[in-house]
Amino acid sequence: MNMNVAADKTGEKPDGTPIEGVTVGRVRLAGNLVLAPMCGVTDLATRRVTRREGAALCFTEMLSSVALLHDSKKTFDLLRTAAEDAPLAVQVFGGDPDVLAKACTLLESKGVQWIDLNMGCPVPKVANHEAGSGLLKDLVLIGRIFAAMRKAIGGTFTCKIRAGWDMESLVFTEVVRIAGEEGLDAIAFHPRTRAQQYTGKANWNFLKAAKEISRIPVFGSGDLFTPADVIRMQRETGVDGCYLARGAQGNPWIFRRALAGLAGKPDPGRPSVAGLRAVMLEHLDGSCSLYGENRGVRMFRKHIGWYTKGLRNSAQLRAQAFGFLEAAAVQATLNAYFDTLEASGLNPWAGEPEASAGNPPETPEDCLAYAG
Repeated sequence: MNMNVAADKTGEKPDGTPIEGVTVGRVRLAGNLVLAPMCGVTDLATRRVTRREGAALCFTEMLSSVALLHDSKKTFDLLRTAAEDAPLAVQVFGGDPDVLAKACTLLESKGVQWIDLNMGCPVPKVANHEAGSGLLKDLVLIGRIFAAMRKAIGGTFTCKIRAGWDMESLVFTEVVRIAGEEGLDAIAFHPRTRAQQYTGKANWNFLKAAKEISRIPVFGSGDLFTPADVIRMQRETGVDGCYLARGAQGNPWIFRRALAGLAGKPDPGRPSVAGLRAVMLEHLDGSCSLYGENRGVRMFRKHIGWYTKGLRNSAQLRAQAFGFLEAAAVQATLNAYFDTLEASGLNPWAGEPEASAGNPPETPEDCLAYAG
């Protein structure tokens, strides 16, 4: 089922930006920019906002293969979706080939068309139990897992990896080779080691090396915080596309801005005050609809900090965010802040550098409970 990447013009977005189509497995993507899986972040409310800004593919949050087989309600809740939430990929983690294969069969019975194996999570409670980036310590096990999952998956099968456990055990070239041999449809590569966590710099030279030897599409990840970063990664490494994670937190327009740059169009820039207000209120409403008001507000609070980073006089707003308990209070505070900002007539972003990093994704305890 190996399918080499196929890119061609498939039309234009509403703003006239050309779309580069990409085929991965049985799924045809309308572009090559992907919202990467992030625990506690990439729920349906976030995905809806991000898709409208140009993400060609979105991921659910990471799911435990063991939790799926235990019929964990919290885990299955992470699969909540909608008709317009497509194409959608589901990322699983685990270290037992049989358990992972059974989890894949279960997911496909629920209509999942794209399954991804997490081989990059550096959290100790995952990585120290032969899951996530812990798999990178055992190439034989990786081969067994790939074979078992490929046999179980009738749809698209991909994985997301790191460079290795540490700089003394770089294995990404071997993993790329095994992935191609075992019939995976694509691989996403964050070129940091597990030991680096989210520190230091992602080594894009590793990405270029992986792309040069891979028989399947390679998507790059790591240090993509601005549209220029996305453009530079694709031009310097030759990767077939990019997975955006921390750089997309509170910054969904990075997709349309990067798409414009890749097409040689002017940067449409960050949104107006009115545009940002509308997105934030929509996201809040989506979060409350998904979880109910109380939990929806709690889930949305971190997004307030991300959305407003770099805005004029926003420090007090961010300080207030974590005290919100009701949607009406959030709406009133946001509207008051944006009314003041609009009335000033000033460029809301003037004098502030563009955000250069987000926060590492969360790993909820209901996922970690099944990590061992």
